[in-house]
Amino acid sequence: MGKNTEFFTTENPDDVLDELVGYFEEKGFKVNIAKDKYKLKVTQPIDEEFDVEFTVRILKAAAEKYCVEFNRNGGDQLIFLNQFKVAKEELDLEDAVY
Repeated sequence: MGKNTEFFTTENPDDVLDELVGYFEEKGFKVNIAKDKYKLKVTQPIDEEFDVEFTVRILKAAAEKYCVEFNRNGGDQLIFLNQFKVAKEELDLEDAVY
């Protein structure tokens, strides 16, 4: 299966990180930011017993081009895939650069 939980952007990675943190915190998710890295660990509460955990990394793909990669660490895969799709659409950070 190919990687389908990533998108590319030419936005400044600091701005992307700030937008991601604000977005997830606004949704009530728990966000841990890795120091000196463009990496977030996010916990999406589902109910009292279940969470979906995932990591978001911002990677340099080329000059002035970055890859925003979501990886599920635990929890329901369908909920994770839906959250990726919703976040990508709502944040509108994806560029038509490949």
